Amino acid sequence: MLFKEELQEIVKLISNTLEAFTAALFLVKEEKLIMVVHHSLSPHIRHPLGLKLEDGGILTLALDKETFVLEGLDKKRYEIPYYSDHEDVKTFMAARVGEGKGILCVDTKRQYRFTEKHQKLLVHFSHLIDMILEKAKDLRPKLINSGKYLAVTSMLHHLHPPLPTGEQLQEGFSKVMEEMGVEEAMVLYQDRGNLKVALGYGPLSTEYLDRTLPIRGTPWQKVIEKGTPYIHKGKDKAPFIMGIGEARFPSVIIVPMEEIPGYLGLASRGVHDLSIEILDLVNTLAKLLEPNLERMQASTESPSFPSFAEELEKAMEKVGQGESALLLVACKVKNLEDLDKKMGVFKTEKILRTLEEEFAQSLEGRVCSFRGNILVGYKVHRDTKYLEASGKAMEKNLPLTSSLNGTKAEVKVTWEVIPPSVKKGAEEVMQSLMKGLNQGKGLFRI
Repeated sequence: MLFKEELQEIVKLISNTLEAFTAALFLVKEEKLIMVVHHSLSPHIRHPLGLKLEDGGILTLALDKETFVLEGLDKKRYEIPYYSDHEDVKTFMAARVGEGKGILCVDTKRQYRFTEKHQKLLVHFSHLIDMILEKAKDLRPKLINSGKYLAVTSMLHHLHPPLPTGEQLQEGFSKVMEEMGVEEAMVLYQDRGNLKVALGYGPLSTEYLDRTLPIRGTPWQKVIEKGTPYIHKGKDKAPFIMGIGEARFPSVIIVPMEEIPGYLGLASRGVHDLSIEILDLVNTLAKLLEPNLERMQASTESPSFPSFAEELEKAMEKVGQGESALLLVACKVKNLEDLDKKMGVFKTEKILRTLEEEFAQSLEGRVCSFRGNILVGYKVHRDTKYLEASGKAMEKNLPLTSSLNGTKAEVKVTWEVIPPSVKKGAEEVMQSLMKGLNQGKGLFRI
């Protein structure tokens, strides 16, 4: 779906602005309500979800009105159909999108009512979504009439929405490159002054995955210095990787990314395969990759503990001043040698890497490795209930594979929410967290 990423960001913004338990956008298609995007703290959210209009319950009821608010849900018999299990929701609010295109809805578990100001905000967001849907409607036939449409569709299928792990993103990237018919492809990103290969396709490029790439005398250097795309086609071959003879190609295209310090390059043995005519297509691919790479880098570039402690101290000062609450989380994996025996060291390392990535994403990159085998991190928000739900969700949803059953390995997770106006220092809260971790608070077994 066009602009799905933008719609997801709007729904996430709505959820945070209104401090909702769940925010969701439903569109009407062929007499059904289809959940397009959502943002929820519930482990029981039903997604994907398509409901016949006659089975939509409170959603269908809301579709008939421009705005709809229902309070005291915990005392009434209304069920919210996008939950697979009961949630103690107190209030539900919705705004119609356009003239019945769909509904934008939010709910809350907190003991308060959505005010008239809240309703106006939701209506404003519904109008914004309607504008985006109209633009998508105008743009779709133009794309369909373009030869680039099928390739863009393929990119969206494999790379959008953002994938949760680096391994899955690498797999999606490889599929797109294979369908585009290129021989070699790489994505580079800045890492402490060096250019490292984040994604690779082809026998030469994949050898450099997670390694620094030498760029002197190659087109990569020109793109980095000038900040403009590089396009080469002709009998003379351009060096894609420095110092490797077979890594010279008659057709090369490299583009800089817009939002992050990264670069995308493709190389082909066909002279006319990669020309200026497909520059827009490659730029689109680069744009699609940016949010994924940003998440990857947030999870891989953990700060040193002194830097982390300094940032935590600043965050605790804001807590003490009543500006926000803070969720502090620690995670530790024990008995890795037992996993090594069953899975092998490489498989174990992949599982740990996935765990680290999910940990970092859940805490918005505010994480650090502590004492070599403990992950610590924090998240700030003004609502303590939201942070408590986040802590419980992390404890329940950190990625563990069922095939690990029967091992002696344990994952210990402990977390603590420090409410606003509590005056504690970073040292004190870390001491408390480590005490809880060592005592087995929040322990669950693989």
